[in-house]
Amino acid sequence: MTKAVENGFRHARSAALMSDFSRAPIGCVVTLRGRVLAAGFNSRKSHPQQQRYNRYRKFRGNPAPLPAQLHAEVAALVQLRNVDIDWAKVDIFIYRLRRDQPHGLARPCPACRRYLQDLGVKSIWYTTDEGMCHERLSTSAIEHKVI
Repeated sequence: MTKAVENGFRHARSAALMSDFSRAPIGCVVTLRGRVLAAGFNSRKSHPQQQRYNRYRKFRGNPAPLPAQLHAEVAALVQLRNVDIDWAKVDIFIYRLRRDQPHGLARPCPACRRYLQDLGVKSIWYTTDEGMCHERLSTSAIEHKVI
């Protein structure tokens, strides 16, 4: 793992520590060439962008609309909505804290994944129960690489 990847996960972990969502604290950072551009964490607060993308989250047997509680990825990305960025060159790091082990699965939900794809993000890194994973996003296929 490179120093830039280690730093990305370290910053994402720090963001997760600020979450008010105790069941699954998650932090996210957006980096460009190793420099952190924005950080966010999941929260019980709502956000219109989260509400907009929640339509991509489907839960079997529950037709009710989901609350627009803010996900870490959206919290980080909306901070950059008025910044001119080549989204294809950024790396997104997502870290989920767990009480029983160092980290847990933090793969973006369908809503966050769609938002990332709509922006043109190509590279996401996230924790898993066993370690870390890197995915290259595209409109046609997703490449997984467990590290």
